[in-house]
Amino acid sequence: MAPLGSGIGDVIVALPLINGLVASGVPVVLVARGPRQIGFEQRIDGLAGVVREVDLESLLQEGDVYLNVRDHEIQKNYDWFGEKFAQVYPGYLINDIMQVICKSFGLDIDFSVMNKLNVHPVASLGGKVALVPGTTIDFKSWPVSLWLSLWSGLRKQGLEVVMFGEPERSTVVSALVAAGVPWHPTPSIGDAIDAISSVGGVIAVDTGLMHIAVQQGIPTVALMNFVHTYYRPAWNCRPLIGTRCASECTFVCEDGQEFSTDYPDWIWWDGEFNYCKAEKPCMGSITADQVLEAFVQVRSSEPIPC
Repeated sequence: MAPLGSGIGDVIVALPLINGLVASGVPVVLVARGPRQIGFEQRIDGLAGVVREVDLESLLQEGDVYLNVRDHEIQKNYDWFGEKFAQVYPGYLINDIMQVICKSFGLDIDFSVMNKLNVHPVASLGGKVALVPGTTIDFKSWPVSLWLSLWSGLRKQGLEVVMFGEPERSTVVSALVAAGVPWHPTPSIGDAIDAISSVGGVIAVDTGLMHIAVQQGIPTVALMNFVHTYYRPAWNCRPLIGTRCASECTFVCEDGQEFSTDYPDWIWWDGEFNYCKAEKPCMGSITADQVLEAFVQVRSSEPIPC
C-alpha cells in the first residue's frame, strides 16, 4: 500500500487503512514514497515490511495487489486548496477523503480509530512540553518571535520545554536553537516516535510529528493554516487555525490539471514548497496567549477510548 504523499503524516493518517489490511490476514507492505517513511516496519503491528516506491516495479510478483491511494479522482482531479474541491467536497477533512478513497476500493475502514505505534519510552523526556516548529511548507510555519513568546510563557508556568526538529532543514528550528531553546535530536523515524510519545504535551505546526502525537494520545495543540485539510478530530487535539492566506501566496492550479499518482523520484523535500510571500504571514494571526490557553484546556481533557 502506498500512502497519499511522501511525508510522515501521510503514513499516520493512513494507519486505520494499514491496520485494516493487516487484520484481513494478508501480508501488508508499506510502499515508501520518500526517505521520511523508512523505518515504520518496526512501529506498526503486523506490517510485513517497507519498500521504496522507486524499487516497486522490480519487486512486484504475480498475485501481488498494489493499492495506491493516490490513484483516485479525488487526488488526481482536485487541488485540495482550491475552490473546486471545496464546492464538490464541502468541509471534507483528511479522514473524509481517506474514506472516499477506501470505499471506492471496496474497503470499509473506520478512520476515527487510532491504534498506537510501538514505542520505546525516553525517560528523560517524561513530563516535558515538546515544541515542533519545523515544516518543509513555509505557509504552515509559525513565526520565530511567537515561538519565543510561547517558550517564555511555558517557563513562567513552571513547565520544562524541549524542541524536536531538523535545524539543518528548517530555518525556524535553527533560529530557535540559536536562541537557546533546548533541542532533542531525532535522527530516525523511530527516534521521533519514541521522543514524541514520551513527553507530557506537544505544541506543533501541521507536520508529521504533530500527527504522531495525536495518534499516541499525547495532549496536542496543532497550529494550522486556513486550509486545514489534514486536521483529524481527536479528544487530545486542539487546533488553532490561521487566517486566510494572502493572495500573493496562493498558487491556483489550472482547471483540468491532473495530479500524478506516483512519485517517480526519491526526494527528501528541503523547502521545495517555501513560497509564503506575505508581509504578515497568515499563521501569525495565532497568538502565543491563544496557544497557552488551548494547551491548558487540552491537558485537562479526559481520554476517550477508541
